[in-house]
Parts: sequence; structure tokens; C-alpha cells
Amino acid sequence: MAGSLIKISETTVTSAVASVSLGNFSADYNVYKLVITNMQTSNDAETPFLRLHNSSGANTSANYDEAFKFLRTNTPFVDIGNVNQTKFKLGGTSLGTNTGENLQCVIYFFNTFNASEYSFLTQEASLLNSSGYLSGAQGGGTLTVAEQHLSVSVFMETNNIASGRFVLYGLVK
Repeated sequence: MAGSLIKISETTVTSAVASVSLGNFSADYNVYKLVITNMQTSNDAETPFLRLHNSSGANTSANYDEAFKFLRTNTPFVDIGNVNQTKFKLGGTSLGTNTGENLQCVIYFFNTFNASEYSFLTQEASLLNSSGYLSGAQGGGTLTVAEQHLSVSVFMETNNIASGRFVLYGLVK
């Protein structure tokens, strides 16, 4: 359907930042899509993460549950499941700083603005990891707190995001 994907916000990182926040979740959309391209860390072997934000800021509670299939070119595929985490993991593994070691990811968010439901997401990611191997992840997760979410932030485990493009879309009802 033409025009069903509406750009809400976009950020392009060209120098190191601690995190990227994208927002304005509202009742206008039931589903949001976040597209991350060419995300790279400023330090080697850093894992990218994501958090949802409520009206008080980032939800850092240990209520993030996730499961995904981790696809690797150097070893067999692995099923990964984590419960009671303080954030969602993106891409399933760490990024590096060498040329081409970056993350491409598409995330769909559901129920973010509904205060009486859990927010959940699906993700599909591919990356060249910090060891130089092609990896991917496909799965989903839920924040097991019934609350309204207004935005999302992407960040590295301990250091900065060196570069990348982050675009948030709303899907027309």
C-alpha cells in the first residue's frame, strides 16, 4: 500500500555518541519500524543494545525477555534466550572497528503506546562481528511491564556508537 510507511525521525551518526534516541511513539500508529544501517562501535568487541523509554525516561528494569536464532558462518547456529535482562541485545553478538564490521538491523515494535499491554518487538539483523565473521539474528522480545512507551534508545555496552543511520517509521493503521 503506497504511503503506509511514514518517517517519524532520523539520526545519522558521524562522530561518537553515547546513544541514539528516536521517539514520538503515539496512538497514531500500532506498529513502528526502526531501520539501523552501518552502525559501528568506537571500541572493538562492543555489543549493541536497545531500551524502551516511558514518561520517566529509559526503562532499566530487569523485565526484558528475548529469544532469537543466532546465525554464524564460523560455527553452528544457536538458539539464544534471555529473561529478566535490563535491555534488548541487537544482532546477537559484538561489533568491531575494522572496515565493514557493522550492524544492519530491522526492528518492529508493537503495543508501545498501549499502557495496558506489554510492548514487544521482532528483529532481523546481519553484521560482520568483531572477529570478522558474518553473523545474523532473527527473533523477538518483550518488556514484561504494562506501560506506555514514548521512545527507544540504541547504545553500546560500555562505549560509544561511532557511526550509523537510524530511521524510525510508523506504519499507518
